[in-house]
Amino acid sequence: MAKQLEISIEEIAGSITPRSNKELFKSIMKGEGKETTNSHFRGPKIPKVPQMPSLIEVSIGPYHHGKPELKEMENIKLMMARQFVQQSEELVEDSYGKVAEVSNEAGQYYAEDSTEGLEDEQFTQMMFLDGCFILQFIFCLLRMTILTRKDE
Repeated sequence: MAKQLEISIEEIAGSITPRSNKELFKSIMKGEGKETTNSHFRGPKIPKVPQMPSLIEVSIGPYHHGKPELKEMENIKLMMARQFVQQSEELVEDSYGKVAEVSNEAGQYYAEDSTEGLEDEQFTQMMFLDGCFILQFIFCLLRMTILTRKDE
């Protein structure tokens, strides 16, 4: 019999787009040490996705960044970034610094007009949150696959 995997999400209060790196790091890490309702399963949690009329929409990169209908997913990105950083056992500032080192180069790969409304720091924050979200999502999927195979 397969193990039950509870899907949960913690509420993230505060600004969706932090104004400073210090606020971003605080937003990411403020849930640190909280117990989840499913304490018997200590692995990564896959967040419950907010209800949307059709398909799940996540903005990765600048093309749809800041759209109001994707605001709830930005909260999930903060939670996933926190989980990723905690599991990496690195300081959030160190992880962010690695992204900041390559963000200017990464920005050159987008169509010129797609990053017009973003300051350099906003672009770096977006890249950091998106990167953490993608990596944590992949980790959760792999973990779920491993757990499922163990039960077969």
